[in-house]
Amino acid sequence: MKVVFTFGAKNSKKTQIQNINIRVYHSSLDFRGTTNIQINKDEWDFKNNKIIDVTKGKRSHERTSYLLNVKNKLERIASSFEIRFLNFVVEYDIKTLPTREWSLWCRSILGEHTKSIQSESPDNSILTKFKQYIEQHKYSWASNTLKGYNSNLKVLNAFMDFDYLVEHFDVGQEEALKLWYKREYGPKLSKDYLCTELDLNFYHLFEEWCKLRGFKDNYRGSVIQKIKAVIKYFATSDEGFKFHPNINHPAFKTVKKEVDHEILTPNEIEMLKDFKGADYLENTRDLMLIQYYTAMRFSELKSELSKDLSQLKLFLRTVIKDNEPTEVLHWEIKQQKTDKFKTIPVHSVVENILSTKYPRIISSQRYNSFIKELLSVSGILKKDISSHTMRRSFCTNMYNGGQNILDILQYSGHHTEDELRKYIQVKNVNRDNSIPLI
Repeated sequence: MKVVFTFGAKNSKKTQIQNINIRVYHSSLDFRGTTNIQINKDEWDFKNNKIIDVTKGKRSHERTSYLLNVKNKLERIASSFEIRFLNFVVEYDIKTLPTREWSLWCRSILGEHTKSIQSESPDNSILTKFKQYIEQHKYSWASNTLKGYNSNLKVLNAFMDFDYLVEHFDVGQEEALKLWYKREYGPKLSKDYLCTELDLNFYHLFEEWCKLRGFKDNYRGSVIQKIKAVIKYFATSDEGFKFHPNINHPAFKTVKKEVDHEILTPNEIEMLKDFKGADYLENTRDLMLIQYYTAMRFSELKSELSKDLSQLKLFLRTVIKDNEPTEVLHWEIKQQKTDKFKTIPVHSVVENILSTKYPRIISSQRYNSFIKELLSVSGILKKDISSHTMRRSFCTNMYNGGQNILDILQYSGHHTEDELRKYIQVKNVNRDNSIPLI
């Protein structure tokens, strides 16, 4: 009588996670099955077909406890087979036992020991719970919220699996990241974090990895915030689900840090208007000016300008200007973040651009690159500049130029003044000589 455990059906090293399978045989009778207990490849001793010493390697306390529990289970399963087999031999002649009865006898013993461990170890990996959370809420979220969660899911996948990172991201620094993975996780270059492992070590590793990728504190903070939302949701909705108490530690920064983004001043906006140069830079200038005078996000600008001029929701509306009724061109724009519409007056600069040389829309990556190049050749020296700069610049310049906050809210699309103030770098506000909106 011999009991042997293996990693997967063929003891394969190719798959990262597999069930621990079992082989029980005596003489000509042979039984093969699965315990339905999953284990990682790096936790299995292929030479001796057993769990690697649980004191070795970088593992959390929870994972070490789980492996110790599985190790004890396997020992009890093997011991039970041997003891009950000896009792069985005394009563029956094993050679006359039919194969089917032998199989049923083995499965009954296996079932008794594995039923409890299956209920003790549900799939509580961060990625699995993150996917479940998205699936449960995707129909109630705005499209931009869903896009953000899916983007964060890709980042978490890449953080935990080097092969996924190389396959899905154009990182340009594969060697540095590979060295980092090897240093933290060894040659396997991957890690599957359980929700109970989301402790300070996880946070510090994620922080270090984000710096390697070039992510700012704001983005890392948003990922951690979503992870906490996912874990707390399942902790209250799934019976018996627990997470590491350090999830509430202040080191898990869920509030985005205030970042002093650079903005373009009204004088620098005038410099942009006068720019003459390469066609692609002039096109970038036109996109920037439209974005500035409409306070649009780039995703909204891209959505609007992917249409023909005739498809834009442009219409005349009568307004009171200088105590006289005047017809002013307005533009109805769908906000990608909230799926709501805002209607704003069209500035003469925007109207001229749309009617004379309809701009070509480009990717956000190229847009960001061309913005920096355009500002450089225009003599505008700014460092922290992106596709969001024009929206921030408009809100800041209008507020500091004395415009009414409600008028600015109409352009920005924010619900409250508090939301708008995050975009504004307050300087000396001039209420006597306000900058015109149109």
